[in-house]
Amino acid sequence: MKRVLYKLDCLCNDLKMEYMVTGTAALAITGFPTYTKPQDIDILVTNMTDHQKEELLKQEFLSGLETKEYKDSQTCFGLYICGVKINVIESTYTRDYLLETSNPIVLKTDKERFCVNVQKTRHALEEKMKLGRPKDKDFLLDVISNLMDINNAKVVKCG
Repeated sequence: MKRVLYKLDCLCNDLKMEYMVTGTAALAITGFPTYTKPQDIDILVTNMTDHQKEELLKQEFLSGLETKEYKDSQTCFGLYICGVKINVIESTYTRDYLLETSNPIVLKTDKERFCVNVQKTRHALEEKMKLGRPKDKDFLLDVISNLMDINNAKVVKCG
């Protein structure tokens, strides 16, 4: 996943797009206790220019995907990087909100060192639950179960 994130970071830097990783990928990057691997990488982008949208449409076309409408009429551009689906969501949030609700995390591949803004755990979970999808409810139940397993593993009975 780090290699994909590196290439995504390069793309966003080339397009001068400020972004924040959200969803299951954000939770995985921060080490959130779940056995569910991210199926894709979602990023939120604010204040997209026409040029950025045009470039994303080209990437989307080359990936064989179509632009979709996301929740609250947000535009979602889809593309693939190294076989991983990337959802670039044009966010209605302000730049300040993205900065306040994310942490910069330094990642390393074999050759590169780079920094990505990752949505804080609480906010990433809130965003997932707002979608109201059954798979997100299952995800949350899985998380609760995992937390209980971790808690139970720490219980030491004496006697």
